[in-house]
Amino acid sequence: EETRKAAEKAEKERTEWWERAELLTGRSRSDANAARQERAAALASGRSRQGANQSLPGNGESVVITDDDGAVLFPKPKTKADALDYSVWDKWVPDDPVSLEEMQRAKDKIEEDRNAEFERANPDFCRQFKDDQEKREQQREEKERKAERLREKGNQLFRRKNLDAALTVYFESLKLVPWSCATLGNIAQVYLKSENYAKAREFCDRALFLDSDNVKALWRRSRACTAMGDLVNAAEDLGFASLIDPANQDVERELRAIRAELTEAAAESRIAEHRGNSSLTAELRGNASNQDPEHLAAALEQVLRDPAGHISVNQRMCEAIGKGHANAKALRVDQALAVDGLNALLSPESENESRAQIRVLMRSTGALETLAIWASNGCGGSPVQTLLARGFAQSKRNTTMVREARLIETALEEWPAKPYLLDFFVELSTFQEFQSEIAAAPQLVTALGAALQACGNVERCSRAARIVSELAARPDSRAILSENIRRASSSSPNSQKDEMVFLLEQAWADQASSATWQSEAGAALANLFQDPHMRCMSDGSTLIEGLLLGAHEQSSAQSLALNLAALVNLSIDAGSRSRAELAKRPQALDRLFACVVGKDPASKGQADICQPLRSRAAALLSRVFADRSRFPDLVAEFLSRNPGAADQLALLLPADTAPQAGQDLGLVEHLVRTIAAILQTNNHLSRPAVARVFGQLKDMGRQAACGSRDVIKGSHQLAGNISQCAVSLAAVPETASLQITRTDAIPALVKLLQYCEDGPTRKNAAIAIAKLARSGDENLRVIRSLRGMEMIVELGNRLIS
Repeated sequence: EETRKAAEKAEKERTEWWERAELLTGRSRSDANAARQERAAALASGRSRQGANQSLPGNGESVVITDDDGAVLFPKPKTKADALDYSVWDKWVPDDPVSLEEMQRAKDKIEEDRNAEFERANPDFCRQFKDDQEKREQQREEKERKAERLREKGNQLFRRKNLDAALTVYFESLKLVPWSCATLGNIAQVYLKSENYAKAREFCDRALFLDSDNVKALWRRSRACTAMGDLVNAAEDLGFASLIDPANQDVERELRAIRAELTEAAAESRIAEHRGNSSLTAELRGNASNQDPEHLAAALEQVLRDPAGHISVNQRMCEAIGKGHANAKALRVDQALAVDGLNALLSPESENESRAQIRVLMRSTGALETLAIWASNGCGGSPVQTLLARGFAQSKRNTTMVREARLIETALEEWPAKPYLLDFFVELSTFQEFQSEIAAAPQLVTALGAALQACGNVERCSRAARIVSELAARPDSRAILSENIRRASSSSPNSQKDEMVFLLEQAWADQASSATWQSEAGAALANLFQDPHMRCMSDGSTLIEGLLLGAHEQSSAQSLALNLAALVNLSIDAGSRSRAELAKRPQALDRLFACVVGKDPASKGQADICQPLRSRAAALLSRVFADRSRFPDLVAEFLSRNPGAADQLALLLPADTAPQAGQDLGLVEHLVRTIAAILQTNNHLSRPAVARVFGQLKDMGRQAACGSRDVIKGSHQLAGNISQCAVSLAAVPETASLQITRTDAIPALVKLLQYCEDGPTRKNAAIAIAKLARSGDENLRVIRSLRGMEMIVELGNRLIS
């Protein structure tokens, strides 16, 4: 009886909540679902978040202007009118934005006057109405404060794992503020922890009805749907969440896993249908030529041309492996063909459906178990190791089988004694779900160090470096790997020779290293140096020597680009040792400059390689110049070797516009930063170069005038450096007297002063305006007409107060 009453109470609460919610928002649940579909389509098609929001019910209405009688003035129906019909001239209503804004202001003024007149005529009523409104507002605020206190109390109980008490407190909070998305989400999380997935889904539904973009609610509802076996809706929620927050790695990882499960489930159904086909069964069981290597090779060739629909051949390949002898020392011809064929079909370039079918068949035919034994014994070499990793990765059920058999743990323990397992971990490290587990293994650093020290085996060194590169590519596994490396280095008796960073850097110093080995080592270092602890292990001298060696040997653009990527990440910190090492080597700075301006042979190749190469070279150059206070003569000496460097760099900037699609925003930022540093030593630029610099300044001002504060805020370094260039150029009489200074530079500086929220940028803009005001009466007139001096005074008064 108590259970029945509790269920009735819960159902009543649910019904009442949804009725009130639909009444409050003015839309039904079906309307909300339709709006969500439209929102998802808008995001998927690349529309902006703001534009997509404006298209939804309840998220804003289109502007409609009416007259006092309610007649619509805007938007007007588009009808073709006769221009000579004089009878309609007096009915014409302008539809340009300026006129419409003036009309709206006039209408608002009339409404304000009417309200003021009503208040004067009914003072008592208006006073009482305002008092009641204020009282209700105070009561609402008090309810919200009390509800928030209760929610925080519930959070504390939840953290203590007291779920029942937390749920009671959350419901008390919800009674006070029924429309709190945070409280609804907290209740859903409690039900998830309690494994009451239906209730968790219900409260996620409520939160998403109020806020369709709530990523946490989408994530929680997908978890509930997954637990209930509703993978389709779980994938839909995660897909929508990934559109809202593309940078959320947890959402992306879970979405890939669920999509893989759906694909595998579809593959299982298709395989079951084929197995029920009597003619296919007879072919598999009765045709003796199925095991013939030549017959299998011919079938495999056909499958590789068209991977879809060849379940019978895929099954034959899996069975050839699954029925193999566990203690075999070498593969039979048909088994070797099967391993190579399945590797090709499981490659990342293959279709998802084909990969899912093969993983199902590998599980059902026993091929996974056989491959695990072969891999442990070293049978079949690299292809078997690769196929094993591809066979269970990205398949939840296959991974569960492998984990239950402790295959990964066993392989990690045996790795140092069985170097051939390196190929297995090369492939496994490319899958995100295993990266943290591999990076945390205590034996990892020892095994990788042994592989990297095998100088005579370039292939082995390259594969070890690739594992480091893959594990260091993601923040979570990179942090674990960094801790593991530091722990191993501190306990090593010969720490310098055993340090992984040291071993990787030797690839650049060793002239006998192959291009592949250098590239893999460069990628590994570039990823490792994103961790601050790894940056402390190197001063970059070995990489810089490699840069200088490449200048003489004309190394490939790709190899040089990876070298520069490692140096860029190594030199992130101001005052770093790598910046000091670069400053000590004039030849290195000259080569970086040559790469930026396109004079280096390596910077004259494919755009997809040379563009990041030039951007990285510009980043290094700008960072070294940014530390010029440590090296007072650095810029002057550089200019003596490279006269006109500032002009050459400025002419690389886009002409009077922001960088368009395909142009590197980072390159522009680093170019401006380098120019700003040079101009503080030598502030003379040619007129074409000045025009390019002022073009960037004008574009920053244009963004500010359009209200693009987010853009200015996101590009505050660029805005600060371009305004610093303006300060230097404003001190040059020839530049200050140019017409472009009055037409482009001064208006842009005033707009930055008025709209930009970055303090250094506003300070630079004020200094430049003050310098230009003193440079001539014409400039002063323009500044006064734009209220530039008044803004400087207002800014000063605010700072003083």
